[in-house]
Order: sequence, then C-alpha cells, then structure tokens
Amino acid sequence: MSVDIFSCKPFDAELASAYLEKAFEMEKVEKRVLDRGTEFPKDINGATRLVRAERRRAARPVARTA
Repeated sequence: MSVDIFSCKPFDAELASAYLEKAFEMEKVEKRVLDRGTEFPKDINGATRLVRAERRRAARPVARTA
C-alpha cells in the first residue's frame, strides 16, 4: 500500500502515520516527510504578488531569432 497525504496547513505527521499503521495493521513501514512549497511566501498577499509577476513574465512575447 502507498499513501500520500497533502495538506495546505500544518498537521501532526507522526499522528497521521500512527493512525494509518494501526488502522491497516501494518507490520513494515517506510516513511518520508517532504516540506513542499517552501519557496513561496507564507502569507497570501506575498504569494499572490509572486504568482502574478511570474504569469506576466510567462505571457511576454518570445523574441524570434530567425
């Protein structure tokens, strides 16, 4: 069995893991906890500014070299 848990808010990863281990009566467990999205600002206004700036850059016409 493979389980991925994603959350936009902090949560107790150890508690979630212990719950799954018990619920599925697991005998062997491998865990990896990844902090994703660490490059973005934690406040919504900062993240919004960053995303809008990236979208403006991506929407610029590409210079032709032919």
